Amino acid sequence: MNEWWLMQWGVSWLPPEARTVWGWPIATAYVFAGTSGMIMFLAAYESWRRRAAALCRVGMIAGVVGIGMAVAVLVTDLGVPWRFLNLVIALPNRLLSSPMTWGVLLLTVLPLLGLYAVMRGPEKRAVAASVMLLGLLIAVYPGFLLNATSIALWNTYLPLLFLATSLSAAAAFMALTAGLVIAGPEERRSTIRRMETTAVVSTAAELVFLAMFLYAAGQDGRALPALRALLGSPVGPYFWAGAALTVVAGAGLLFSVALRDREHQTGSGSLAGSFAVAAGGSFLLRASLFLAGFAAFSAMNPFGSYTIQLP
Repeated sequence: MNEWWLMQWGVSWLPPEARTVWGWPIATAYVFAGTSGMIMFLAAYESWRRRAAALCRVGMIAGVVGIGMAVAVLVTDLGVPWRFLNLVIALPNRLLSSPMTWGVLLLTVLPLLGLYAVMRGPEKRAVAASVMLLGLLIAVYPGFLLNATSIALWNTYLPLLFLATSLSAAAAFMALTAGLVIAGPEERRSTIRRMETTAVVSTAAELVFLAMFLYAAGQDGRALPALRALLGSPVGPYFWAGAALTVVAGAGLLFSVALRDREHQTGSGSLAGSFAVAAGGSFLLRASLFLAGFAAFSAMNPFGSYTIQLP
């Protein structure tokens, strides 16, 4: 029976030293990359609409810094830093041979484009459109990468789930930033309201996509061991904590949206808390989804470093 699962899940061909688990470092990198990509997406969209110039510039800078942090975590997780550089150099010859090279391309091109927008101004529509496209792609890319593997748990709803969770955290961040950098009170209030509404809608979409993901996994017999690990033991506590944080963040923002009026502006402390809770939920959800895919092989939690133990 063990051999059947190994053949179906496609891990047994790896040499022992390569049977590593995607845990908290990869989850952290993808949270940084996805959230940063959607921050740049929202900043570029505001620029496209000729609104909130200060927010657009700060959003671009924050997105570039966030992607830089994602690259730093990925390079650290690789263990040999020049591997990432080798992937960048090999991009022209490997784009059609490996899905991982598309991630390297996005992580290289988007921050360069963001820096260009910061230096030359993000108001050019061609630049704004390019940033929006690449920001969207970098948010959904991890879902497509996981779905391309042979691990049955990671199904076709992951790109939509990762997009929604990245957008909810990014919108909460942009609402917080708008309260700090936009000088005009009316523009500040209207921008915060837009970002809060975006965060609420994307959080609701995240919960819907999460339910669709779980339903699809439950219909696939090969995914059932990983699904049991995700919902129960050993990964379940982290998954449910991530889902709870997502609900709390969405509920807090929804409460603010429901009670607001033209004179109401959510306090910076509440916005900072909403962003922290949304980002924490995003991290725990991704870490638990990564680890549940491997949980049929070895008991684990998101805060360790593991090698899959195969018979």
